[in-house]
This record gives sequence, structure tokens and C-alpha cells, in this order.
Amino acid sequence: MIVGLNSCCITHALRANHVICIGMLKDFWLSPKVNRSKAEGAGSIDAKIQGKDIIITETIVREVLKFEDQPHYPTSFERDKVMKALRKMSYEGDYPTVLKKLFPSYWRPLVHVFLPCISENKGVLDQLNQIQTSAMVALVNNWNCNFSTFVSENMKRMLENPK
Repeated sequence: MIVGLNSCCITHALRANHVICIGMLKDFWLSPKVNRSKAEGAGSIDAKIQGKDIIITETIVREVLKFEDQPHYPTSFERDKVMKALRKMSYEGDYPTVLKKLFPSYWRPLVHVFLPCISENKGVLDQLNQIQTSAMVALVNNWNCNFSTFVSENMKRMLENPK
């Protein structure tokens, strides 16, 4: 699993040791708004940090996290393709509802870290939805996947539907 993660398209985001300024992070989360009129309809997150305007778009996510994805890559995959990948991972449950506990013990740490780090899940941390499952199997199988859209849309959903 480690060898695969070291060669995947989001390796930089997984391994980089970024300096995080807690004050700036708190300042950012005081003012964010989703602006769906920008970025060709995909929208952006507009906020202020120390009085400066900050705009986060899918392109910014791609550049800053150094995802090696492309805007035309898919964010979800056909049911049969995902099911085949899940079976290859020895998943014992049904799809589309995917439960962490039904993966073999060697895959559970990945699911355990993947859910809170790269998705908007805050309450249910044992269940993956269809898009999250697609992203995870794409990561495991090194498929072309638009992780930048996945991350930016999750951020927007967190702002639009706070839990």
C-alpha cells in the first residue's frame, strides 16, 4: 500500500510537511463563502485572512497540493468498474454503500485516513458514498481521477451544509 501511495498522483499532498499557521486557519474559517458564479460555474471559496481577500478554486487546489490530475479526468467511475476494484481489494460488502469494517484489516487504515482527510464526512466515518468510493479505488489503482475537483467540491459542500 505504501509503495502505491508513494507513486500516486496525490503523493505530494500526502507527504509534504506544510507549515500551518493556526491563527490564519482560524481567520480563514471566520469568513468563507461559496461563490458559484466564478470559475466558469464551478465556483470558488472566497474568504479573508488578515484583511486580504483569498479565493480558492479547483485550479488553486491542483496547483498548491501539486495533484497530477487534469480537469477532464472523471471524479466517479462506472458501477461495474468500481465493483471489480472493490472485489480485487477483497471488500466483502455491497456497493454503493461501502463500509470500512467490510474491508480486510490491511485496507482499513487507508479508508480510516482517507475519509476524514479528503472528504467532507464529519459524522459517519465508517461509510463511503459513491464518489468517495470512486476516489479511493482510483487512488489504490492509480486511475486518472480529478482529485482537485473532489477536494474543492467537498470544501464547498462543507460550507454550504455545515454539520
